[in-house]
Amino acid sequence: MVVQRYTIVVKQGKMMEVIDLVKQAFEIAPPAGNYRLYTDFVGQANTMAWEIEYENLAAFQKTYEEMFSNEDLAEIGARISDLVTGEGHNEIWHVHV
Repeated sequence: MVVQRYTIVVKQGKMMEVIDLVKQAFEIAPPAGNYRLYTDFVGQANTMAWEIEYENLAAFQKTYEEMFSNEDLAEIGARISDLVTGEGHNEIWHVHV
């Protein structure tokens, strides 16, 4: 199993709007596995992350290919891009336990 963790820093005062957009994206294209959406409690302010489990790296790649071909998701992605600082990172973790 692999887990994708995508972390972004949201512009001040825009967190709830980004949360709503991410939820809309998950409704349009439900993740193949379990997923969680996080916001900071302690640490760097205005940070959001989500994790999605995939059976393997091939399943992750297939999902991303489908996502990038979806016009509705592209629109949501563009709206999110306007609401973040540009800081963030995308990680893929191999799950051992």
